[in-house]
Amino acid sequence: MEEFKKYKYAIEACQNFIQFEENQDKTIAVWKKLSVLHAKDNNYLGEIHSLIEMSEICTTSIASISANVNRLNLLLSEGKLNSNKEERDAIVFRMIKIISNRMEFDIENFDEYTKIAWLYVHIGKIKEARKTIANILKIDPNHRYALKLSKTIKL
Repeated sequence: MEEFKKYKYAIEACQNFIQFEENQDKTIAVWKKLSVLHAKDNNYLGEIHSLIEMSEICTTSIASISANVNRLNLLLSEGKLNSNKEERDAIVFRMIKIISNRMEFDIENFDEYTKIAWLYVHIGKIKEARKTIANILKIDPNHRYALKLSKTIKL
């Protein structure tokens, strides 16, 4: 019970900081901390919402956004997001939009686009996943993650 209170007050403190801080760059680390606190509290939906908010800040690094996509993929694969299908789809599409808007479709980013394809798989958008993987394999027919996923989605 004491541990719950500790998380509750820490979560409130983070939320208050974010609410009143005008410099978004200063909120990136706090959004990350908030996501960790939610995860420790087994509130995975709160964790993902925090990671998405962090990812939407224009100065958040691609590496951080990529890590957030990985975390979303993991939570989806483990069935830990307690939400309805519409909310899960909205979360996934929001994350796809964030990462897609921040990078070009080129060989340097194919690992990231494979992660996007996995997001599509998790919400049952197999056609979109196949299209993404097919586009990767047209340019890089030996891309190991795309090849692996192509077998899973029977491309």
